[in-house]
Amino acid sequence: MIAAKTAYPPSRLWGIVLANRVDERRRVSVGRGSYPHDKGLFRQTLEHASRLIPEERLVTVLARSHAAYYDDALAALPGVQRVVQPAYRGSAPEIFLAVLKIGYQDPDATVVVLPSPTVGSVYDS
Repeated sequence: MIAAKTAYPPSRLWGIVLANRVDERRRVSVGRGSYPHDKGLFRQTLEHASRLIPEERLVTVLARSHAAYYDDALAALPGVQRVVQPAYRGSAPEIFLAVLKIGYQDPDATVVVLPSPTVGSVYDS
């Protein structure tokens, strides 16, 4: 007897988009100035995630000091839920805080963690 495949219902699929740390050392020169490259990569990750998961079921965790920095990236997808932590403490607390939020809203959720690529990654080429 062949067991039936178990599919995760799309209505239970959630995504955590990791913003990563805003690091001023990773700036890309453009003309007369420079800009923090991570913001564009974060926006790309959000857009890619929203193709698979409705924005209402996407969660991102931002450090308080960097929350305003990501406002324009999040403006394109206003339904994305935000958790603001007092200070950046790495990806483990980021994931934990987002999972707590998701678990409160949907205890039976299936969660996908989507890290934003950093400078020098596949999205740069």
